[in-house]
Amino acid sequence: MAVSGLHLGIIMVVVGAVLLPINLLFWGWQMRAIIIIILLWLFAAVSGFSPSVVRSALMFSVLQISYATVGRYSSMNALSAVVMVMLLYSPDYLFDISFQLSVVAVAGIVLWGIPLLGYLSRHQVPGNRMLSTIVISMVATMWSMPLVAYLFDQVSVMSIIVSPLVFLTAYVVVGFGVFALILPDGLALPFSRVMESAAGVQNSIVERAFESGIGDFAGELSGWVVVVIYVVFAIITLVGCA
Repeated sequence: MAVSGLHLGIIMVVVGAVLLPINLLFWGWQMRAIIIIILLWLFAAVSGFSPSVVRSALMFSVLQISYATVGRYSSMNALSAVVMVMLLYSPDYLFDISFQLSVVAVAGIVLWGIPLLGYLSRHQVPGNRMLSTIVISMVATMWSMPLVAYLFDQVSVMSIIVSPLVFLTAYVVVGFGVFALILPDGLALPFSRVMESAAGVQNSIVERAFESGIGDFAGELSGWVVVVIYVVFAIITLVGCA
């Protein structure tokens, strides 16, 4: 478990919803974007500016600026630009595990997750909002799994099952946590209690999954095997776009 783009995304959604009335003001969209960007980078600073958080903060900043100015946003262009800027700033990021896993997971979400969400939306699949969380978590886990096996000599299939549950509890933990932090003590108490309960459930889920050992496979993947797997992912993406 680590601070990641999921947590920044939740903060952006929650703060964006609270600040929605600002859009009615003159230059409201721009003011709202600036406030969200400032809060995102404050959170990044508090969390220690890890590569995954910096990547997420940059991408969400580009998202906010794009929607507040031209009204368009290309996820893959933003990811490519952010990766280039980060590597120009510090080439050592290329060898940072959190950076590698973050980029690979987001690439999977952009290339597979977003098109699948579009399919669910177009066909009005029942419960598509719940399915969206499951799809995103499964795609991110699937894309990062070969790299995890290469780096840590172990992979857990159980993580594919557990990730959607962790995503759902993370929404409660971070969403209620924002209000627990910004509200006065008396008003913050109910939000804090809900946040603590959700965190307890999340920890229990992860702990039980870890202790079960179900779907855990040990074994190192060589570098060329990992490259082949991602080439196959790329081919599947190209065929799907054709």
